[in-house]
Amino acid sequence: MDATCQIEIPPTFVALFQKNRHVPIPAHQQREILERYELCEDLAQGLSERGRCFLLELRITSDDVLERFAQELPALEALALSQAEQVWTLRRCAEISDWCN
Repeated sequence: MDATCQIEIPPTFVALFQKNRHVPIPAHQQREILERYELCEDLAQGLSERGRCFLLELRITSDDVLERFAQELPALEALALSQAEQVWTLRRCAEISDWCN
């Protein structure tokens, strides 16, 4: 992305904003993608911590935790997450928490 930015955005996240993988993302859109990535990454990190507490306190499975989060994310209207961003955030949460199957 931007040569001055030191944050490496995963290709899986960038792909959410690309219609054609062979066409570079315009500079004006790169900043927005970075901001959206930081939001989703922070959310995934926080959900991961919360999920670990659910596992211990409620004694539910990681799939149950992710299902709860999937139901909660659309209600976070202030974040205005797209469906694709919600899916990416849940997958990232599972990855951070080592719940990937």
